[in-house]
Amino acid sequence: MTAATQWRVPQSLRDLKPHRPGEPEALVAVDRNVGLALLLHKLHGELFEIEEEPDATEEYADFLTVLQSLYEIVAPHWDGWSFDDPAGMPLPLFMAVAAEPSPHPSPFGSVTGDIHRGIERFGRDLLDSEAYVDIVRMLAHAASAAGADTGQLPAVYTDKAKRSGGFDKLLLWHRTDF
Repeated sequence: MTAATQWRVPQSLRDLKPHRPGEPEALVAVDRNVGLALLLHKLHGELFEIEEEPDATEEYADFLTVLQSLYEIVAPHWDGWSFDDPAGMPLPLFMAVAAEPSPHPSPFGSVTGDIHRGIERFGRDLLDSEAYVDIVRMLAHAASAAGADTGQLPAVYTDKAKRSGGFDKLLLWHRTDF
């Protein structure tokens, strides 16, 4: 059995809870596999937000922070993986691919459908590093095709990490109103 992980309440749910000054943030412990499944689910949610605002740089940063959380958990299990090579990490890979010409003439429709399918493929085999790379590549092409300001993405991504410590990795809501 794997160790439980502490997860923070997701931002969207935290926004719905009444503000309680001085109260600690609710944390729940979930099995690592549950956490992985919830992160994969969160990727779909972030992609839906990108579909609503295809040129919003912040939405791409959100997606990449979730993908970074998955990367930190599963990448150490990939063959040939190394933290010494940042080119495989979500943001550097995204930036390199965004500079390439997009193979898709339209930013959405089949492209985001392909990304959703890519997330499902990756979820079926987390050891498939190529599925992960495909997600990042398709997302970068979609961002470029939609006219998102990918040049600003590193600054937005870094600012999010400074403000919140990166993606909160918590996808469960612990009810405190009994």
